[in-house]
Amino acid sequence: MDIRFVNRSAELERLSRVRSGLIVVYGRRRVGKSALIDTLFRSIPDSVVSQAIEAAPSIQREQLFHDLNTTLRTELVPQSWEQLFELIDRHPRPLHICIDEFPYLVTSDPSVPSRFQRWIDRTAKRDLRLVLCGSSVRMMTSTTLSEDSPLFGRAQEIICLQPMGYKDYCTFSQNDPSARESFLLYSLLGGIPKYWQLVLPHETPIQAATRLFFTSGAYMNREPFRMLKDEKIEGISPLSVLEAIGRGAHRPREIAARMEVSQTSISKLLQLLLETSVIQKRTRFGDSERKTKIVHYRISDPSVRFWFSVYSPHRSRWEKYDEEFKTKLMTTHAGSILEDVFSSQHPEGKTYWENDLEIDLIRPGDHVDQVIVSEVKWKSLSKADKERIRKNLIKKWHLSKLSGRFKEVEYEVLSFEDIARSGSL
Repeated sequence: MDIRFVNRSAELERLSRVRSGLIVVYGRRRVGKSALIDTLFRSIPDSVVSQAIEAAPSIQREQLFHDLNTTLRTELVPQSWEQLFELIDRHPRPLHICIDEFPYLVTSDPSVPSRFQRWIDRTAKRDLRLVLCGSSVRMMTSTTLSEDSPLFGRAQEIICLQPMGYKDYCTFSQNDPSARESFLLYSLLGGIPKYWQLVLPHETPIQAATRLFFTSGAYMNREPFRMLKDEKIEGISPLSVLEAIGRGAHRPREIAARMEVSQTSISKLLQLLLETSVIQKRTRFGDSERKTKIVHYRISDPSVRFWFSVYSPHRSRWEKYDEEFKTKLMTTHAGSILEDVFSSQHPEGKTYWENDLEIDLIRPGDHVDQVIVSEVKWKSLSKADKERIRKNLIKKWHLSKLSGRFKEVEYEVLSFEDIARSGSL
């Protein structure tokens, strides 16, 4: 398998099953959408991938036509979308078209979804496979998946392409998944294949962080801004929310306090960042997701979280820090990602907190009265360390309001090595 396509075989199979009709593929920038379509179309004749541009509608249409004309081979130049559709319909053989960054067309001309809908419903070739791609989750949802959209219900297949996992990163990079340096690099880059290609051979995590984030003109320096721009989330307020979360404010009132605004004034912004998966909302174990107002917010993507929790607060002083302090910053960040990766293996489990008390993960046991209470630590732990942490975990559990609800409790203290050996990474 092409190394770019570690763990994308399921998506390729789903796309390959649709021989004609509309397909929608969306996901954040650099997650691998274009590579997925390129791989799908690689051996198919009469297939075209066209990258939409940010321009006036006539220029966008001209760009798409010139890309398509390498296959259509016509001297006719369309003057409208309808004329372009007619040229496509006249093509004598099966045709496979991907329009990448479809939201650019919609932003310039809001009538585009209606025009495409009329074409798909009335005249489109029966042997046409049309793929619409986009990096804006908001725009792709509103223009193709929302019930108000003209294109709603037309897609034969819809794929939201997700970032890859730690195992995929290790397969891609040929790194040892049980090595701490491997996980430190993953915590820096997250599940975005494009970022994985940026790491140099034999580069340490600190060297990679310095080069990719902290040097002048570094590649990762502007990535959060590009991500927010894709989602049309602009201005100082969303950045301030992410800065507050990155610096340790996780509850809505804490975020608002850091920004010196009222909590109600940021509720819509938090919801917008949630809808676009920039942040994630965590509820406590034992609380109803629908009814509880006790929530924590966390930045979803590891590389974006690193940007706001490590890069932004320390960028002016990074060069002055010694290696020990840089390592401390990076391992603290990696510890939070380790908790996320471990928690993802136990979707029925959740974190728990009360005031200053916090437990990393609680999950149901084998029967209704049993729970497993876990503490996850980045550092290596001796038997004495584990026993000390276990005693403290038991103490925290008995101080919590949850303790009276369960008759049987199992406690576990896990280091990075323990989790790696168990296969939970």
